Amino acid sequence: MNFIANESAQKLRGGFYTDPNIASFLARWVLEKKPKSVLEPSCGDGAFLEAIADEKCGSLRKLFGCEMERDEAGKARERVPGSSKLSVEIHTGDFLKWFLFHSQEAGQFDGVVGNPPFIRYQYLPEEQQFLAAWKNWPLQTPPMELQFCQDENGRSNY
Repeated sequence: MNFIANESAQKLRGGFYTDPNIASFLARWVLEKKPKSVLEPSCGDGAFLEAIADEKCGSLRKLFGCEMERDEAGKARERVPGSSKLSVEIHTGDFLKWFLFHSQEAGQFDGVVGNPPFIRYQYLPEEQQFLAAWKNWPLQTPPMELQFCQDENGRSNY
């Protein structure tokens, strides 16, 4: 059994970054559908966002990323500054909280890309455990967009 005290800070936050070649491959894949907007719910330092922006997809108008770590969100902003044709927004904070309280303001996304953090449920801070728990949602089942979060046994599915 692993104990939280024995884990590195990187492992506790799920901070394992995607190889640029894989990010580029997945960026091309999500852009095949010619999306107008793409979400990266755990953008880290912006590797996926940069790979998408580098592809110069003519239909793309908006990139939106969420990142909990302030320094990493800053790196993402530096990597993908946006332009007159491409709006880029990086939210510093928890994606689940943002989704619950602010997603209506952002509208819908045509594509989602990323490499979600893999963190043991019991290692999540209490607030994140609460947000991820289906029993706390006002609906019988979580919105389709969030069914990747946790199964009925408390295991992370994504």
